[in-house]
Amino acid sequence: MSSNRKFVLFNVYMHHDAWGVLIALPCLLLYGFLYYIFLGDNFRLGFVMIFTGLCFGTIVLIIKKSSRNISIWFSEQYMFIESDGKQQKYLKDDISGFYSYDYETTSVLLKKSLIKIKFEFTDGKIIYLNDSGYRNKYDDEKGSVLKSLIQTTQSELGFKKVKSIGMSNKYWYSKPK
Repeated sequence: MSSNRKFVLFNVYMHHDAWGVLIALPCLLLYGFLYYIFLGDNFRLGFVMIFTGLCFGTIVLIIKKSSRNISIWFSEQYMFIESDGKQQKYLKDDISGFYSYDYETTSVLLKKSLIKIKFEFTDGKIIYLNDSGYRNKYDDEKGSVLKSLIQTTQSELGFKKVKSIGMSNKYWYSKPK
């Protein structure tokens, strides 16, 4: 059933969201330390705002720099993910399911064009595909690529939308039982 279509996703952060906290804590400590060195324990709201802006700017810069463009495609037996010229292949039968937004929704309030996909494997391995940008504005081009990717992934792996995750627009896709 291989479609031979290659899906290219830009600025993908391939780590769990919690890694952002591990990036944020050292940045907060560094800028807090620098504030204390330069201004002592005097509280000045203007300088606090400047240092906070520098801190969050640094966090965003680190996440943007660690994100990459990836390509996903399928063959008869494998799913391929290529990033930075390195190609990894995963047996289709080893993928137990994936979480994703419902990119097929027609509801204006629920439409998302943020990349948020989590592949789970039978051996416990997990692949995260997260967007490094967090804009809420819906991007038609990116949304159509994600919709097509989810539809192709469902057909290639034989998955169906199984259940909703809480009150969000995220769903678990796997083989029906």
